[in-house]
Amino acid sequence: MHVLTPTPSGAAPTDEDVNSRKVYRCGTLTYTKVGLFMMFAWLLWGDFCFTLMEAVVPSILPLKLKALGCSNTLMALILTAAPGVMTMTVCPYVSFKSDRYRSKWGRRIPFIIWTMPFLCASLALMGLSDDLCGLLQRHSEFIRSFAPATITILLIAVFLIMFQFFNMFVGSVFCYMFNDVVPPQFLARFMGAFRIIGTGAGALYNYFIFKYAGVHMREIFIGAAVLYLIGFGLVCLKVREGEYPPPEGESDRASRGLKGIKTFFKESFSHRFYVLRYMFTSFVAMGNAIGTFNIFFNQEMGLSLDQIGKISAISSITMMAAMYFMAIFVDRWHPLRICVYGAVFGILGNFVFLVWIFVTLPGNYFFWLNLGYVLIGTFLYALVGTAGFPTEMRIFPQSRFGQFCSAQAMLRSTFTVIVGVLSGLFIDAIKYLFNGGIMLIASFMSGQHFFPLSARYFW
Repeated sequence: MHVLTPTPSGAAPTDEDVNSRKVYRCGTLTYTKVGLFMMFAWLLWGDFCFTLMEAVVPSILPLKLKALGCSNTLMALILTAAPGVMTMTVCPYVSFKSDRYRSKWGRRIPFIIWTMPFLCASLALMGLSDDLCGLLQRHSEFIRSFAPATITILLIAVFLIMFQFFNMFVGSVFCYMFNDVVPPQFLARFMGAFRIIGTGAGALYNYFIFKYAGVHMREIFIGAAVLYLIGFGLVCLKVREGEYPPPEGESDRASRGLKGIKTFFKESFSHRFYVLRYMFTSFVAMGNAIGTFNIFFNQEMGLSLDQIGKISAISSITMMAAMYFMAIFVDRWHPLRICVYGAVFGILGNFVFLVWIFVTLPGNYFFWLNLGYVLIGTFLYALVGTAGFPTEMRIFPQSRFGQFCSAQAMLRSTFTVIVGVLSGLFIDAIKYLFNGGIMLIASFMSGQHFFPLSARYFW
């Protein structure tokens, strides 16, 4: 039985329509050209909302925590370790269950729609942390015995853990859905458009919004929550999943309880090739784990928040143009080969930034040199970023796609948690010993100057 997408008039295509017009298939889903276009449009709109929502937390919270007097070690624990633990635990569970879940809504959308209100609420509460601190201290003598900064940091940590918990449900299944609803012959082109839209959303945020992060945190967080609730909610209503066959190769009991855990590890880690792939992305994540502190390096080099946002925005716009052309090469060359070449050149590019150990320039000069360096790096990142997800789609089993992606994320997060905490301790130690000038190490180790976009684009 084929599930046909509606025509512009709202009626499902008849057999005569299917025979007279070219259709495209993905599993039990069948699309006309119009239906395919509409499905692409809704998924890309979802990516736009999702990217804006996810950009807010990692870009603003480090500034807020630093302003509250939070140490680098505690900041690493809050921003790196806590989310990493969620990825190691919640992500594998959700991915494992969604691969085997069956409902009239599909196997991915229910996990998104059920957790969406809680995710948006926790995001808005992070923005209201100062107000909540004041409210609590007015009504509790015990809480008044603590400094307002301490209570605010605690509230941010609690709401961030809540946010990361519910965001795991979305982040774990949204990208898996592409493999279920996008016809295989359009995957590379769709991923190119996906990268372009996500990059464009990041560019708009960095250019127009990020410069207000210091004074309008509340409004930015609440706005992101409302946009995500409405915008992404529409995606869940408009995009349809097809019918899935029963889970292959196991009984229902094999996916529950301790047997389910055993099945997960046996299937995900028994093949050496997959383990090597997991390690490859884990090493990339280890470099990115210290990227939380990159913004302080830029500030130490004399850049304002407006200049930092403009560098990210301009590089993102360049990325959009580059990705449009790079998507062509992903189909022509093997995406796994592209990822390997990109890793080699990425390592070489990061060594260029060692020059700032010996040279310090005025902020305006550094702005232009840094911008030029980032623009050069965007072309390589465009190629690697476009090839990353199609690589997983080619090498991971489709019936266990979410499970294998989550196994990779679990191992990657294990390294991220360890390196994230150690990096905070290391930076605090260097700061104590040498009293400043330490953010260069964070910038170099993170690789963020060569790969300026969110690490979620590189699996």
